Amino acid sequence: DLLVVPTLGPETVILDTADPDRPVVAHRLTTGIGASPSAGYAHHPPLLATSGGDKTVRLWDVSDASAPAELASFAAPPGEIYWTAFSADDDLLLLTSSTGQVTVIDVADPSDPRPWAVLGSTTDPQLHQGLSASPAGGLLAVGAEGAMWMWQLDPDRVVSDV
Repeated sequence: DLLVVPTLGPETVILDTADPDRPVVAHRLTTGIGASPSAGYAHHPPLLATSGGDKTVRLWDVSDASAPAELASFAAPPGEIYWTAFSADDDLLLLTSSTGQVTVIDVADPSDPRPWAVLGSTTDPQLHQGLSASPAGGLLAVGAEGAMWMWQLDPDRVVSDV
């Protein structure tokens, strides 16, 4: 059991929470230069996505939390990354940025991440306050200052609704 904590500096802390009363620092991972860190964790396989002020998104194998291995890296979307999360099936990486754009990356093969979609901009891109993917899969919601946008990520459901 892991808990991933991005910091205001260039690192992300990985905590082993096998004993929730006594979490232990498993690793301090340097994840980018500068502030504005963001991190997301996928359970199957144990995968960590990080981004930082260096405008790079990195994917890490954290099956051994004490020795994460970088699998891939790619240029972050424009702006600062505010939120990083994975879809319910852990195959899609979801990134929100200060531009209001939501970028979706296919990480089914984490060593070869591929762009999947860029979802519209918000009218006030400055304050994305939340990003969540439905546990049942397919639905993505992003919130900002009293507004919410939702997208269906399951192509089969989109086609059946047309």
